[in-house]
Parts: sequence; structure tokens; C-alpha cells
Amino acid sequence: MIAINGIQHKNSIRRSVTSALLLGLIVSPPLSINSAIAENTDPVVRKIDSVITASVLVSAPPTQAWEVLTRYESTALRMPDIRYVKIIERNGSKVKLQQTYKSSYTFGLKIPALLEVEEKGRSMINYQLIEGNLIKKLEGNWILIPTNDGTLIAHRIEIEPALPGFLKPLFASRFEKNLKNSMVILRQIILETPRVQPLEANQ
Repeated sequence: MIAINGIQHKNSIRRSVTSALLLGLIVSPPLSINSAIAENTDPVVRKIDSVITASVLVSAPPTQAWEVLTRYESTALRMPDIRYVKIIERNGSKVKLQQTYKSSYTFGLKIPALLEVEEKGRSMINYQLIEGNLIKKLEGNWILIPTNDGTLIAHRIEIEPALPGFLKPLFASRFEKNLKNSMVILRQIILETPRVQPLEANQ
């Protein structure tokens, strides 16, 4: 259970997020987080070696967050760094996506990439790079963690650009800033989306 005040609250959230991301676990039972706090809490972004983690609280159910995350084309195009996205192929829970990135962290260049995405249990999305320009490694996952008043959305990403060493610190700082902005936008999109009823309610 997480305390709902001050530093203790923030530190508890960070510990829960880090554990969920790095260990790939879904927190159970649901976290107790006040919805007003969820909407006024900035995304948390951390970097450990080559792994960057980001999380944001949203006062919406996991079904609603899942609906937005899996709208790969329309949701992605609202992100600040994605200029093009297209679903190339879908086979059950696996999707191939073509994307093009352009942002301050790409230094103005358009960077195309082909990704393979795998959906797991409507609570986790894994992805990895198949091929891409100026990217040595790109993989990560999204995890939806239920709370009593909504959802904690956690994003883990490992990225290694094909850049000279002296540019990598600048890339990292710009990438982290973009990621934080993207999480803010994602929360806005989820809150704009009509509530999705659980599958059981439609049976």
C-alpha cells in the first residue's frame, strides 16, 4: 500500500514503478492511488545504464489505456517524435510496424525503423527493432498496472543509437525529455477516450 502524501508517496511510487519495469512484474493487489494525485503527478523518467524507464498515473481503467496504446497508428502520430507510422502486418497478437522518427534527439534527421510488437494479456506490450537506420538496438515494453482509481502506465525502453561517443550524452538528455513529454500526451489521449467496458460486461 502506498502512502498518499509528500515525499513518502513519491518515493513509494518510484520504487513500485522501478520494480515493475525492471522485473517485468504486474503489481498485485491493485495500488491505492488517489485520482486527483494521478492527474497532477508528472511522469517519472529514470535511466539505469542503457535502460530508460518512464511511468505516468492516469485516472482511467486499464481497458481504456490498452485501447489507446494499441491504436498504433493514430496514437503514435500524436507523439512529438513520430512523423510516420503504418501497420505492415498483423498476425494474432503480433504486429509489424513501420515508423519514422524526427526530433531534437535525431538531430533533425528522419530515422526509419521496422518494429515487431507482441501484445500479452491486455496488460503488456513488448517490442523490438527488426531493422532501422542509425539505431543499433531498440527494444522495450509497456506495462499496465491497475490501481484503485485508475492505471499506472509503465514504459521500459533500451535504445542504443549509432552515434559517436561525444554525442551520446546529448542524445540521452534529449531522448529522456521527449519521452517525458510523450507520457504527458499519452495521458491526455487516454483521458479524452470514451471509457471501454470490461469484456465481461458485454457478454
